Amino acid sequence: MAKRLPLLAAAAAVAATPAAATEVEVSGSAQAEIANYRDTGASGDNGLAFTDAMRGELGVDVVEDLGQQVAVLARYRLRLNTTRAAWSEEQREAFVGLEAPFGRITAGSLKPAYKYTGGVTYDPFAWTTLEARSNAGMLGYERPLFVSTPSFGQHGYMSDALGYEVTGENIAFHINASLDQGNYRTRDEEDATSDRGEEGDYSAALKFFGRDWEGFLAVSMNDWDAVAVKEDEDNPGAAEFVHLLDDDGGYETIGRSFQAAKIGGQYEGEAHTFSLQFEGFEGEEEAADVVDAENIDVGLGDQTGWSGFAGYQFDFEPNTYVFQLGGQRISNDADHIDDVNGIYAATGFIHSFSEESRLFLGYRFNRFTSDTDEFDFKQRTWSLGLRKDF
Repeated sequence: MAKRLPLLAAAAAVAATPAAATEVEVSGSAQAEIANYRDTGASGDNGLAFTDAMRGELGVDVVEDLGQQVAVLARYRLRLNTTRAAWSEEQREAFVGLEAPFGRITAGSLKPAYKYTGGVTYDPFAWTTLEARSNAGMLGYERPLFVSTPSFGQHGYMSDALGYEVTGENIAFHINASLDQGNYRTRDEEDATSDRGEEGDYSAALKFFGRDWEGFLAVSMNDWDAVAVKEDEDNPGAAEFVHLLDDDGGYETIGRSFQAAKIGGQYEGEAHTFSLQFEGFEGEEEAADVVDAENIDVGLGDQTGWSGFAGYQFDFEPNTYVFQLGGQRISNDADHIDDVNGIYAATGFIHSFSEESRLFLGYRFNRFTSDTDEFDFKQRTWSLGLRKDF
C-alpha cells in the first residue's frame, strides 16, 4: 500500500496538469433602456419603449494553455433579452480555435472582420436606440425595407465560417470566409425569406495603428437567395413577401449579392477622440425581370450607395460627451423603387461607474427621404439606459 501511494500521487499530478492549464470564464452583458420615440412616417413608433437594444447576452470562454505560446480556444455566446428575461435563437458567436505565435485560427459562427473594424467599435452608442447603424449613420437594416443590407455589413455574424487574425507591431489583418455554399434553410418554410446562396462569402480588414491613432480598410461580400418583396396594399409603408413558384411547385428565389468596402480611422488623445469612416456598397440582382402572378414587378433591382460617419468624444472622467453625424445615399435602378437619402445625428453623455458599468442619456435624430418625395420618414428619440458588463 505504501508503494502505491507515490504512484497514485504522481498519476493525480499528471491528470491535474491539463485542468490547471485550462481557464473557464463566464461573461456577458445586461442592459435596460427606456426610449421616447416621436416618428413622422409609417413605423408608428410613437411613445415610450422599454428595450435592451440587442445588448443582452451570456457566454462562456474556455482557454487551454498548451505551452510554447500555443492555446486551444472555445467560445459560446447566447442572446438573452434583459428586459424580458427571454432566450433567443438569434445567431451570436460560437467557435473553436487555435492561438499561436503565427496568429489565431477559428471555426464556427464568427464576428465579421468588416463589422468590428471601425464600424460599431467607433460608436459608443452601438447596441442602444441611439446607434448610428441602420439609422443613416452606418449601413444596416434601414426602415425602408428595400434599402436593407445584409448581415455581413454592420449587423450579424458569419456562420459556418473559418477565421484568421494576426497582429504585428503596427499592423493587423483579419479575415473570415464562409465555405458552406449550400442553403442553410429549406425552401418549404412559408416564412423563409432568404437562403445562403450558391457562392462562398468573406469579410476582411487590414488595420494600421500607432500609439494614439489607427487607419483601416475593410471589405465584405455576401451572396444569398432572396424571396421577392413588394409593398403590402393593405398596410401602406409595409411590405409582403411574394413567393414565386417554379414549374415543380417549389419556391423560386432571386439570386442576390452584396459587396461593401469602407475606409476610416480614429485618433484617440488624452481627452479627445475623433472617428471617421466612409462606406460604399453595391447590391446586384441576378434576375433582370422579377414579376409575381399578377405580372407586377417585385424585383429589388441593382443598388449602389454610400454611407459616411463622423464621431467625437470628450472624456472628463468619469463622464464622456458624445456627438455623432452621418449621412447616406442609396440609388436603385428598379423603376418602382425610389432613390433614398438619409441623415443621422446623435448626442449624449455616458457616466462610467467603472470599466464594466455605465449610465447613458442621449438624443437621436434621423431622416430618410426619397427623390420623388414619395415618403419622408423622421424619427426623434430620447433615451436613458443602464448597462452592466461582467
